[in-house]
Amino acid sequence: MRGEKFRSKRVGELIRREIASLIHRGLKDYRLEGAIVSILEVRVDSELAVADAYTSVLPESRREDVLEALEHASGFIRSRLSRELHIRQMPELRFKLDTSIEYGMRLQRIIEDLNPAAGDPEDA
Repeated sequence: MRGEKFRSKRVGELIRREIASLIHRGLKDYRLEGAIVSILEVRVDSELAVADAYTSVLPESRREDVLEALEHASGFIRSRLSRELHIRQMPELRFKLDTSIEYGMRLQRIIEDLNPAAGDPEDA
């Protein structure tokens, strides 16, 4: 059980690095032009059947286009990953928008609104 978790984390990190590299050097899609795309994390299930790639896209207005482009290229990306990583059965790739940064910023604003003095470093 514990070995499976370690293996999925290790495979997820390998996939994350390779997808990021592939996006920056090998994907030719007009929807990716001018966008900054980061693969923040890849979570692979314990059976290594599905890999969820959490993605950050700037500017925000390009998110939908970029996610569509990545989904459209997922078969190509998967075949390249299989060759590069020598994994017998490559997990199905699903690209998801990572909203944790926005969530954290929203929480920070709420905290500052509740306690305005907490956000002022001169009062500390």
